[in-house]
Amino acid sequence: MNSIRKNNDIIITALLLIIAVFGLIKKLDYGVSIEIRNYIAYSVIIGIFILRLFHIQKTKLILALALIVGSFNLIQFTHSDIYISFSIEDLIFLGFQPVSFSALIGLILLDMKTVGTFFRNIISEKSEIEIERNKNQLIEVYKSKYKDYSKNKLQDIIDQPNLFQEAAVSAAKELINE
Repeated sequence: MNSIRKNNDIIITALLLIIAVFGLIKKLDYGVSIEIRNYIAYSVIIGIFILRLFHIQKTKLILALALIVGSFNLIQFTHSDIYISFSIEDLIFLGFQPVSFSALIGLILLDMKTVGTFFRNIISEKSEIEIERNKNQLIEVYKSKYKDYSKNKLQDIIDQPNLFQEAAVSAAKELINE
């Protein structure tokens, strides 16, 4: 389950890629023109894979933002114009894309720990001093855990920050500098 949570953005992006490729084949097969909304969606999919390749940590946020925009039918991952629309006398038009919205829900459900932390942080009234104290305590825990590690092992932790908690990386840096 932990590997699913860690890679949920790749799972959702891969599913979107399958849907997009299927949609592209359908559009080309029916002779329907590809819209700018599709090109933007394809670029987002490719961009997510490139960002993950270079271990950029904000891929989940970028994917979530793209899915939110896609949910309102501003970018389109699908081949068809399946959407639920709302309008008021042709003045205000709001489309709702179920595929993007479903992918967004999937992304959220696969990473409930992060979502829970986000909401706890919003509700929490911890002061900055308390947060810093907790962070320093966690760094000390990792320092005691890593005290017997070799410099190479500590450097591996520093070189792969996306695989370790921020406090673990900070502890490894402090131990190397001692």
